[in-house]
Amino acid sequence: MDQQLSAAPLQPHAPAPQGWLSLWVTLITIVSVLFFNYINGGRVQALDWTVAAFVVLLPLVSTLWWAFERRERALSELAQVKTLLQHIALAHRDWLPTGVLPATHLQQTQALLHTLTDGMRAYFLPPRFYSTEFPYAGLKLKMMRIAQERAKQMRRITTCFHRLARSSEVLRTAGLGDAHLTKLAEWNFQLQVSFERMANTKEYRTPQGIRALSRCYVSLLIPIFFGPYYASLNAGVGTAFAVIFAIVMNLGTVGVLQAAIALEDPFDNQGLDGIYVDESLYEAEQAIYFTDDETDFLAHNKSDSMGNPLHGNSMKEDLKLQLSKDGNTTVGDSVNELPHSTADVEAPPHH
Repeated sequence: MDQQLSAAPLQPHAPAPQGWLSLWVTLITIVSVLFFNYINGGRVQALDWTVAAFVVLLPLVSTLWWAFERRERALSELAQVKTLLQHIALAHRDWLPTGVLPATHLQQTQALLHTLTDGMRAYFLPPRFYSTEFPYAGLKLKMMRIAQERAKQMRRITTCFHRLARSSEVLRTAGLGDAHLTKLAEWNFQLQVSFERMANTKEYRTPQGIRALSRCYVSLLIPIFFGPYYASLNAGVGTAFAVIFAIVMNLGTVGVLQAAIALEDPFDNQGLDGIYVDESLYEAEQAIYFTDDETDFLAHNKSDSMGNPLHGNSMKEDLKLQLSKDGNTTVGDSVNELPHSTADVEAPPHH
């Protein structure tokens, strides 16, 4: 499987734009080698491979490394989010004696945190194709729709953070000390900062101009610039080998470039190297809904939570019903008022 995936960026039948770029590079390479081999009796020139490595390969490998670093930073922030969600829920459960807080406070906090994770799932999973495709190719309407959906989910998540901050006032009224309140406020702040950093990784990537220049460099300049060197191989090993060698080398540079571009959005779930944010948020939801046994988590249907990234609230409804049956309590209206789908919030006008 690894071998098949490794060859995927180089195959002409790979999904666009990778396939078209590979095909274009192949055609340009063949024309370049034949041109420099036969024009005016041949225009060949041996090049220094050390210079070639620094001029061509090192920048491409560096681009791939930067994209990998973005993925690693996003993973670090996701781990922070999972940890803080669980510790905030534990703080609302354990920092005051039993019976001091309202009977439904813990259930309200758990449902609020679940709504927050559900909003994160709906925010991170949809692709932002306008960051990797050309933004001026007649796709304005699709871009506006994506921006509106993004604004809806961002408002939903922001509302959750506001209500999570207000839930600390219940602890203050019940007598929680200032030191613990400060610590809880710091956790809420760190949770929001980690989300914003993940959102920046999702939204802001390598500038479009740099990616366009890289494509032009790989697909046009390199095949032509190295054409005289590839043509020089004809004298020793023949034209066929020179052409095949040139194609393999140039497709290798295309593969490195496409691998870097594929890692631009680590949350899109389009490959095996992405971040499985849906799985991680599901695990966070399991950690939030603990019982008095601490190891006995409430049973959920995973497909309800993960089946539809934009409408993943069915699991929360089952949990609210389960909590109502077990403790004769219901989740408060402060959570029920939160938007439960992308259609519940009016998106701001797109400028």
